[in-house]
Amino acid sequence: MPRLAAMALLALCVADVGARAQTDEDDAPDTDHFRSAFAAGAPRHFIDAVLLGSVPGALAAARALPQGVNTPGGHGHTALEAAVWRDDVTMVRALLDAGAHPDGEPHRAPIGLAFQRGAVDSGTAIADTLVKHGAHIDGDSYGQTAMGLAASTGRLDVVEALAALHADMNRGLGDEQSALLSAAETGHWRVVAWMLNHGGDLWTSDRFGSTLGDTAQRAHDPRIDAAQPAAEREALDRVIATLKKRGFPWPPPSPAHVMNAQARGAWPPGATAGDGVGALASPSSDDHVRHF
Repeated sequence: MPRLAAMALLALCVADVGARAQTDEDDAPDTDHFRSAFAAGAPRHFIDAVLLGSVPGALAAARALPQGVNTPGGHGHTALEAAVWRDDVTMVRALLDAGAHPDGEPHRAPIGLAFQRGAVDSGTAIADTLVKHGAHIDGDSYGQTAMGLAASTGRLDVVEALAALHADMNRGLGDEQSALLSAAETGHWRVVAWMLNHGGDLWTSDRFGSTLGDTAQRAHDPRIDAAQPAAEREALDRVIATLKKRGFPWPPPSPAHVMNAQARGAWPPGATAGDGVGALASPSSDDHVRHF
């Protein structure tokens, strides 16, 4: 194939991928997606002013729109979500004072993006401002909460900031796992250790029967343990010691055993008479508990 023809074909392929990315239902929050979500004309002028950080321009453009500052773009994007993503505290306050809905559109809670740019101080200021204007601290942002995202990425500093705002570490959205269990599943044991000392529920489990005990035991496998940073290995040892000290059955029951207990309403242990810690800690013939 001639060189120019090959380059032209490559350009068409890249353009096609870009076009499909812009219409993907799972689009990520970024400048291009925010801009393309708002139609050309007045809506685009509005979001452009927000993305440029121009409060006067944004408010003036909003007045030309029927829904004002609450004008939604495609995929449920809002100007407030974009301002939070930009880490623009001033714009966030201006939009909220102008009547922006603090929880945004369904599955696009702005608060979930408060710490995306990595700045804890400004993220905390934005989250606090949103909460004071009525936002739900555990709002659904792209299928997860701010606490769930922070826990699963090991951001202990963000976890601490969100906990101070009363974010829930023990329950996930719908039937999703808790932030505490997410931290364990992703190997962030420093976060788990901190949570267990600040209101974390050691009995947290998900619909697949995973628990802190089962996850910690798997992580303690020498092949996995050796690959972890020293700080995480030390934190894992502390988590296991804490679980044992507080009465978590050890060796821990398998996920299948926990699911069976959940079905009987017997998880956490002691939920019903006769289904205590001892019963769960004893494996049946067809549900063996793993040992170190």
